[in-house]
Amino acid sequence: MNEHVSPEKRSLPPRNNSRLWLAALPVVLLAGWWKFHHVSPTKTESVSVTETSGDASATDEKAAPIDVQVTRVVLRPMETVVTAEGNLAAGQGASAHIAVNAAGRIQRVLVREGDRVQAGQLIALVDNRAAAAAERSASAALSASLSDVRQAEIATRAAQSEQNNALRQAQLALQSAVTERNGAVTQAENALRSAQSDYRKALSSAQTTDVSNAVQQAQLGLRAAKLDRESSTRSARNALKTAQTALAKLRNGARPQEIRQAQAAVAQAQATRDRAATEVARVQFLFDKGIKARRELDDALTALSVAAAALQTARDGLSLVQAGNRSEDIRAGELEVVAARDAVGAAQESGAAKVAQAQSALELARSNLAQARQQRPEDVRAAILKVAAARDSLAQERQSGEARVQSARAALAAASQGQLQIAAKNEDARGKAALGQSKIADLSAAQAATSATQLRAPISGVVTRRNVNDGEMADPATPILEISDTNALNLSASLSAANGANVRVGMTARVTVEGSATVILSQVVGVGQIDPQTNLLSVRIAVPNRNGSLKVGAFATAKIVTRSKPLAVVVPQATLLSRDGKDIVMVAGDDGLAHQKTVRIGTARDGLVEIVSGVKSNQNLVRDAYQLDDGAPIRVLDGAKTKSATP
Repeated sequence: MNEHVSPEKRSLPPRNNSRLWLAALPVVLLAGWWKFHHVSPTKTESVSVTETSGDASATDEKAAPIDVQVTRVVLRPMETVVTAEGNLAAGQGASAHIAVNAAGRIQRVLVREGDRVQAGQLIALVDNRAAAAAERSASAALSASLSDVRQAEIATRAAQSEQNNALRQAQLALQSAVTERNGAVTQAENALRSAQSDYRKALSSAQTTDVSNAVQQAQLGLRAAKLDRESSTRSARNALKTAQTALAKLRNGARPQEIRQAQAAVAQAQATRDRAATEVARVQFLFDKGIKARRELDDALTALSVAAAALQTARDGLSLVQAGNRSEDIRAGELEVVAARDAVGAAQESGAAKVAQAQSALELARSNLAQARQQRPEDVRAAILKVAAARDSLAQERQSGEARVQSARAALAAASQGQLQIAAKNEDARGKAALGQSKIADLSAAQAATSATQLRAPISGVVTRRNVNDGEMADPATPILEISDTNALNLSASLSAANGANVRVGMTARVTVEGSATVILSQVVGVGQIDPQTNLLSVRIAVPNRNGSLKVGAFATAKIVTRSKPLAVVVPQATLLSRDGKDIVMVAGDDGLAHQKTVRIGTARDGLVEIVSGVKSNQNLVRDAYQLDDGAPIRVLDGAKTKSATP
């Protein structure tokens, strides 16, 4: 270490060199005067005078150490920020302009500028007299149309019941005519066969064998007639039981399971209608915000009308099931039971007649057997006449029976033609039902027009603009109110392409509003593209405003954190120097010398600079070392030892 010597206390020469000292004294005095007037007051210079012995007789002058202040290199978090400036505005989707659907007079505006409103709140009323009249007219037209539909359905059901009854009666008449024809023809054929048998008996009056065979055949015919009677009677009784069962079913009405099915259909139609109503509300909301098109809203309203019509149809079906079968159907069932009973009686009478006829034939055969030996020629002639008469009777029965059958078939065909009238009535009922659907749609449109006269807030927020007053005219092109949600504002700013190159969505930003020192922690929510004409890009920052203290349009500054390093080597800006185009610092060494170090700097913020390379933490750097050279002696002042890296 160089010894520090003050000008007032200099070393005296030895006694044996008094002449040399006297010769050097003027030079020493001149040097002291020069240093006293030319050395900086912040620096202390010491002069060491040494004597040379013998023949040297020269002075050796060394530089005095310079008093300096030092700062310690520390590790601390360091951020890279980009500054952006702009004005606060409502966020995207947080502002709504409310206008009328059609031109009209404003009856009343219920809010003022600055009022806070909630979504769905009634904010204005439009004169609705015309819309209300249209709604009443559409409701009346719908009621009349629905009445026509119900009357058409009742008329169609009545005509269908009458047609079914007429058709069943015609079918029963045809079956009766066929049965009567077949019975009469069968009887005539039996009479012919009997006459022919008598004729054969008359021809062979002496041949008792043929008469005996006739008796056997008559016995077989009696047995067959009895079997036929039992079969016909059994079939008729089964038909009677079937008709009675059907009549009991009609009288009992619908079963509980059928009623529950109809109720389930009503519930399902109700759920469909509710979903359609919910969809209309959702589309109406999105349409009011400009997201959905009018066509989608009309489609949703039409779907709601169709669902309402389906619900009414399900309710009518449930009403019909709960009301039970019509008296006409029960009357038809009763007629079928009566007809089945008549068929049982007819089967019994026909079977009894056949059995009696077979019994008569048997008795006749037996009588013929007894009289076979006494047969006379006159009997043969009588038998021939009987055969001829039986043939004529058979032909007559066939002709008359066929005429009755043809007449019954014609009546059945005429009854079947009534289906065309039923089809026409069904088509008329469907047409009226379709008209009813259109009336439902008209009523829905009128109700929508009436609802449109009540303007409600689409979003919650603050009324930022009111353009009309009570009684003034409004049109769809001019919004009457503007509502903004100020809970979250946006700071819109423009950055140069170089500053904005590292800005990304999601980065943290610290925002300060002009006139306030409060720092608001915010976030980057949008980064635009570079405008080739201005070389600027837009940045959008979401700024929370929960207490409503921030105002739309206020000027604000945001510091966007593009990079954050938790442990960075940081030094004060005052320790940096620039020499020969390089950034340098002066390190205070333990040897009492200042050592020049070339450094590479990084982020600079708030008077601090990040050192990427060149120095390490805990080293001491000289502050304001503009006049120091590499290797210059220094002395750290007592009050400035090892200060931390603070600006």
